[in-house]
Amino acid sequence: MTLRRLLLTRHGQTGHNSERRFTGWSDPPLTRRGKAEARALGRRLQEQGIDAVYTSDLRRAVDTATIATADRAGLASTEDPALREANFGEWQGLTFDEARASHPAEAAALLARSIDFCAPGGETIPQVHARVTALLSRLHESHENGTILVVASGGPLQILVAGLFGIPIEAHWRLGMNNCALTIVNFVQGEPILTLLNDRSHLERLRRRETTARASAP
Repeated sequence: MTLRRLLLTRHGQTGHNSERRFTGWSDPPLTRRGKAEARALGRRLQEQGIDAVYTSDLRRAVDTATIATADRAGLASTEDPALREANFGEWQGLTFDEARASHPAEAAALLARSIDFCAPGGETIPQVHARVTALLSRLHESHENGTILVVASGGPLQILVAGLFGIPIEAHWRLGMNNCALTIVNFVQGEPILTLLNDRSHLERLRRRETTARASAP
């Protein structure tokens, strides 16, 4: 038993994203731009049949999914903590420079892309991999031949895709996952086929509008 298709998307922008802060399990709301990204994602998803939605239980993912699927009455939605971003412990809310000042050894491990990296009080990459892999197994069992929209943070989605396609999970950061971009994985006879990665074409109008606004500002 397998799914037919996974539609994967990162939540819309938050203040921590725009300020390049570690977010982890902290729960900042979507910015105005983040809500606009979610609406644009919803327009893009109109061409996709969706059988169920799974989100992180953090509000940035829940709110993104709610906005993007607002016109789909009755669509089943499940909040699952397995889709949370990695727990960054004491680093949550900090910039990288702030984190490095207080924990230089851990910061060096992050820069080296070590699989053993763990922020103080946080969790490791293999721990995140274990929880998202377990969730994927549950989705295959519960939604045979279904199309599932997954809204989560970037890290778990990168790790999930890396694991599906045999990429070392410590190299997951090489897979772009921008806010509200779309990644599609099809399953053919149980084998995953990556048909789209980090597509942002539906966000282009938003980007152009912001560029015009900046250019016309005094």
